[in-house]
Amino acid sequence: MKKSLVLIVLLCLLLCLAACGGEETVEPEATEEPEVVSITSPLDGTVIDEMPTRLFAVAIDNGRNSEPQSGLAEAEVVFELPVEGGITRFLALFYHATPEKIGPVRSARHYVIPLAQGLNAVYIHCGQSIFAQSYFEENDVEHINEISHTSGFWRDTSRSAPVNLYTSWENLVEETTSLGWYEPVSVPAFTFFTEEEQSALVVGEVTEIHIPYTYKAVDYLWDGEKYLRQSNGKPHTDAETGETLSAVNIIVQYVETTVISNEGHLDIDYYAGGKGLIFNNGQVREIQWMQEDATSPMTYTYADTGKAVQLMPGKTFINLVPETLTVTYPVTESDEV
Repeated sequence: MKKSLVLIVLLCLLLCLAACGGEETVEPEATEEPEVVSITSPLDGTVIDEMPTRLFAVAIDNGRNSEPQSGLAEAEVVFELPVEGGITRFLALFYHATPEKIGPVRSARHYVIPLAQGLNAVYIHCGQSIFAQSYFEENDVEHINEISHTSGFWRDTSRSAPVNLYTSWENLVEETTSLGWYEPVSVPAFTFFTEEEQSALVVGEVTEIHIPYTYKAVDYLWDGEKYLRQSNGKPHTDAETGETLSAVNIIVQYVETTVISNEGHLDIDYYAGGKGLIFNNGQVREIQWMQEDATSPMTYTYADTGKAVQLMPGKTFINLVPETLTVTYPVTESDEV
């Protein structure tokens, strides 16, 4: 009996071993690492964590007692445009930058509005000229006027009006959300040099750019990496950072200006196009610019090839300069691309 039990147990063990030995070991399938897709800002070509929701285009003063301004150092692109009396004004673009203080915010001009419209931006201002008022009434423009949206702005008591009105990225998001505009909108992209193209570029020797604006002459000084901005011969600083404003690209856009009122209001026709200059990496090239209509972006092409102008990744200043003025810069044989 005991022998039978032993035999039965041995038989069971053999059957179990046979069954176990017949099973194949299943190796877990290798999982592929998700491909990391870099997101590039369409305005300054830098890599960002995620694509922002809306672009804000803020009218910032550059008249008497306006300096130092707040937020210009963080803007990805800054347009500088002539207004009445030879004074210039800024249109600062904020997309992935989120400044806590932007200003002083000033009034709208009708020929500035298409710059914001063409980039699908929300135009931020305080009041407007009579011509801008007519433009707003006749066209569907997403804009926020401090006069009717006071909660999005504040007055800095340390400064005197009218150069004491400010806003912030957070305030603009709140105002835009309340208007139902804070939804993802695509922004037209500039063309940028790739890393490989950047490494092959020759550094030029255009060390200074002089723009003889009537009220405040502007100079850009090349330090080997970027252009440092000067206003009337002095470093132009940002009130929040204390640092001199700088950019890696300077675009000069020659424009025809026409006085259209007794108060000196100007008009600028973008749709006829025009000539200009692009400065980056110490180099200079002639360009052509054009805007097809108010809802299309301004385009910049090389005058000699017709190809899209390439920018260095980083900040760009775009200076609209009356054709009656001449931008000067030193030129050497090594400046050719």
